[in-house]
Amino acid sequence: MSTNNIHLFRQRDPDERPPVRLTITAYAVLFTAFLGLFVLKLSGFVDWSWWWISSPLWLGPIGQSAWIVRDRFRSGRFSGTVSRR
Repeated sequence: MSTNNIHLFRQRDPDERPPVRLTITAYAVLFTAFLGLFVLKLSGFVDWSWWWISSPLWLGPIGQSAWIVRDRFRSGRFSGTVSRR
């Protein structure tokens, strides 16, 4: 067996984007949570506001935006000077 293809402890590059599958899985989990809360709200088991029921739908894009901003600050892309014409 060759060990050339085994990368158990590969160091991740900070500029490397997360795999698409991870993003899709996160959104699938959030959407499933929304559906579960939606069913509980309609059946009367929870008496929460619709803001809390729909929070998994807007939590994903907010979290992803925060992640992008954090990566930009860590890589120094926001700290450069802005050239004006």
